[in-house]
Amino acid sequence: MIPLVITIIILLGALGYYFAHNYKIGPGIPPSDFDWSKVSGEDKFLTISNGSTICYYNSKFFVITKDSDVIGKEFLIKKTTDSEKVPCDYTVATGDFELKLQATYFLALEKDFLILDSGTAPDPRGLSIYNLNSNREVYLGRYSKPISIEKNTITFWSPTEKIKPTTENCPSLEEYTASGLSAGIESKVVLNLLDMTIKELGEYRCSARQ
Repeated sequence: MIPLVITIIILLGALGYYFAHNYKIGPGIPPSDFDWSKVSGEDKFLTISNGSTICYYNSKFFVITKDSDVIGKEFLIKKTTDSEKVPCDYTVATGDFELKLQATYFLALEKDFLILDSGTAPDPRGLSIYNLNSNREVYLGRYSKPISIEKNTITFWSPTEKIKPTTENCPSLEEYTASGLSAGIESKVVLNLLDMTIKELGEYRCSARQ
């Protein structure tokens, strides 16, 4: 009896070691300055990784990502009512929604919306949003960090052409140009995911451009 108990303990320990080193579970990991304090518990998505395949899920959708053959990630979205039973494996099945985009990366999964980042240079970068109920792109624009999500809204800095940079509104303008860069003005905005409307918050800043 005792040898059997010892054998079971050893097997359980081995299984625990295997899963701890091959399947990592934790909160979603968007860019390092993503404001997680602005994401409520019911909205927060989870992450599980299986080697180089990384999956993100909530109560309705399971998003599987893998490295693109060129640059960025490819995305496979599965609708599900039990995400914990979906394997983190990039295998396309009937009814799945697949996205193969260039230089595009996962940013967040907010209820019915897949939020993606794109680009090959520093901010501002591309921001695209897909409604996973309809499998349609519902927003395409540019953004600069920091970015936060709260109750169906996204707050970020948006490039604006309405205000031109000057030495008055952009104190570092001469420094940027001396370094071979340009400058641009950004407006802090809130994007409503329910109707895709954008509201400016009346805050502006100047940033460097490549």
